[in-house]
Amino acid sequence: MYRYNSYSEKKTARIVSCVSGLLFCIFCFTYLSVSYRYLLNMAEDLSLFVYNYSFFLDKASQPGGIMLYIACFFTQFLYYPWLGALIITILLQSIQWLTHKSFDFNKKYLIFSYIPSFLLLIIATNVGRSFYLMNYVEYIFTSILGMLFILLSYYFFRKIENPSKRFITLCWLFPLLFYGISGSIAIYFFVLILISSTCSIHYRKRTFTYLLCLVLYSLFFFVSVHFIYPHSSYEQVLFGIHPVIPFWQSWMNLLPHLFLLFFFLFFVIKQRLFPFENRIKSYTKWTYTNLIGLLLLCMITASLSNSSIDFRYEMIIDRSIQEGNFDRALRVGKRAPYPTREMTVLRNFALVLSGKSGEQMFEYAQNFGTDGLFLDYIEGKPAHPEGAIIYFYLGAKHLAVNWADNEYFQNRSSFRIQRNFVLMAITNGHWDVAKKISSDLKNTWFHHDFAEKLYKLSLDTTLLSNDTLLANIKKRLSNNYYPMPSKGKYTEFLNHFYHDNLSNKVAYDYYMMATLLNKNPSRFVVGAKRYSTFYKGPLPKHYAEAMVLYNSLYKETLLSVSPDIKKKFNQFLKLKAEQNNSASAKNIMRRSYGNTYWWYYMYK
Repeated sequence: MYRYNSYSEKKTARIVSCVSGLLFCIFCFTYLSVSYRYLLNMAEDLSLFVYNYSFFLDKASQPGGIMLYIACFFTQFLYYPWLGALIITILLQSIQWLTHKSFDFNKKYLIFSYIPSFLLLIIATNVGRSFYLMNYVEYIFTSILGMLFILLSYYFFRKIENPSKRFITLCWLFPLLFYGISGSIAIYFFVLILISSTCSIHYRKRTFTYLLCLVLYSLFFFVSVHFIYPHSSYEQVLFGIHPVIPFWQSWMNLLPHLFLLFFFLFFVIKQRLFPFENRIKSYTKWTYTNLIGLLLLCMITASLSNSSIDFRYEMIIDRSIQEGNFDRALRVGKRAPYPTREMTVLRNFALVLSGKSGEQMFEYAQNFGTDGLFLDYIEGKPAHPEGAIIYFYLGAKHLAVNWADNEYFQNRSSFRIQRNFVLMAITNGHWDVAKKISSDLKNTWFHHDFAEKLYKLSLDTTLLSNDTLLANIKKRLSNNYYPMPSKGKYTEFLNHFYHDNLSNKVAYDYYMMATLLNKNPSRFVVGAKRYSTFYKGPLPKHYAEAMVLYNSLYKETLLSVSPDIKKKFNQFLKLKAEQNNSASAKNIMRRSYGNTYWWYYMYK
């Protein structure tokens, strides 16, 4: 390998290396902490790290459990996105350095050593709604830490010159990698060793020994899986905590994994058989080539990662609701013409909690009718974690508990799930469950204050009446049993629930939203007569619009509305009558009245 012989060459190489590293760190940190801050927040929310021995045993008993435990430890720092982004940036920069050292890259080809780090960044951020359904949301760190461990092992393994010592090291290192990280990564490491030794002139005679070792370990894997992990399938043991299987469903999601595999295989063979000529002939050309290459990698990373704006909006709304920031939840994606159903459900939930459903409901696209008020429940299969809390705030106690008792959620260790459980336990009077969960959450860094508050409530039940949120929820809880509603049947459920719980303000809001979404003015009027029971002042905008529409349809005035609303409705009817082309009328009317109930009633 060529060594730098001149002072100017060393100085140039040092400057380019420092500038490239700085640019990469700035891009990676900004990319994660700004564009994907809510993804990091969500990963922390769907994970949990507890400082006790039982938690360690629970993680370590799984395939790849040691790495999973370490990944859980780092995931907790995503509570502050900037801190999580900083940790990930440092780890990815370390991977770049190890790649550079392990594969004999000289400074002339510095840009190639950044490719694995960029690919891992794509893998960490290229997720969609399946993120809620992953068994291990800590994959953001397991992939990075797994690669870091493999490169570190490969780097030190290559430092061993004696063939006998290499073989002995391999015998104990491979089981450590296999049972500590998971089979797929360990086998990947072993393949690198085989190719490296096969292509090496000095160690080619040992190739058969390495190959025999691989065969023996493969047999050992199929035998030991029944004794070490008797409750895990071969697939779970082989792939462990690394989410390779879900990515096979999409070639676009699989591409970063294939590129990562191709990168290491190619450069192991290339550097062993045909080493790069590292002599630098033009400092200027070399400098610009590396910097431009780095910028191109940044652009490719941004284009290949998940850029679904709807999913990003959904995460922001979800997080904002949890933080009680309803203004932000209602502000995000306000102009999106085709929001996803999950996004619509969460936004309508925020409208109800903020008391603004009657005023702002039709300022957003409502494309799902009453199906846009609730999430679907699938028995025994993964579901959106927020479904339980929606029914809980509504007061449908049994539905909330059934959702939270989903087998999928029972097998998850997550702060959100634990929080939902403890809130339901406290309001239902299950103080022993609340005390146990609160005690576990006290052994965390970032949720200690929340756990302390709940623990005090479990010790002194009289404090529950002082907590406005929990006290109000407790008053709304219904002991009646209702079958879990499904798609197309939410209207029927809300009718029954509202009439059984006439003093429930949240149920009233949901009922009123359902009547408007169903375009049922007669049912709306029945509910509108009870508006003063829950709110003071005149009818809000959309309720007043619905009342004017009812008066026009049935020639009957039940509740008075503002003269301005009546005037605006007459203008709406006049403009509608002027439209001769039915194909263009919908868009023309949308421009002036798209945020009114009238437009929804006439054109949706």
